[in-house]
Amino acid sequence: MRAAVSLLAATLVFAAGCAPGGVREADRLASAVEQRAGLSSVQQWAVSMLNTRTHGRSVTVGASRSKYALPGDLEVAPSAVPSALQGIPVQGLAGGQLESVSLLGGANGRPEAVMLDWGLKGLYVGPPGYRSPRPEWYVHELRPGIYVFFREK
Repeated sequence: MRAAVSLLAATLVFAAGCAPGGVREADRLASAVEQRAGLSSVQQWAVSMLNTRTHGRSVTVGASRSKYALPGDLEVAPSAVPSALQGIPVQGLAGGQLESVSLLGGANGRPEAVMLDWGLKGLYVGPPGYRSPRPEWYVHELRPGIYVFFREK
């Protein structure tokens, strides 16, 4: 079933302009995170980061380092990122190490999700009701509130 869904997604994304390799890279990243850290655990951690920031305790160290950040995105301190996420070796188009972790600013000025950025690919993780508003070449909801993405160069 997953192979059929990935093939359908690859076909639709290719028709929309994203290279099939990008879809494969995003799928590999999602699999690596699931195997190494577990998507449920990553979501629990991300929601904890959002709640910590919302309640006045800072887990951030300034503006996001991601070259794809938007105004209002904040960099999460490396010490606050679980080692299981930092050590995920992801081969492919954009290198293999986690480049930055950011809290994504929402419309109301409060963080709405966490972006785990491996360069051209990554994850947006928020509470189950989070919907990714960020345009990328390929965005796929893995489960409610968790999206894998790929950016075209």
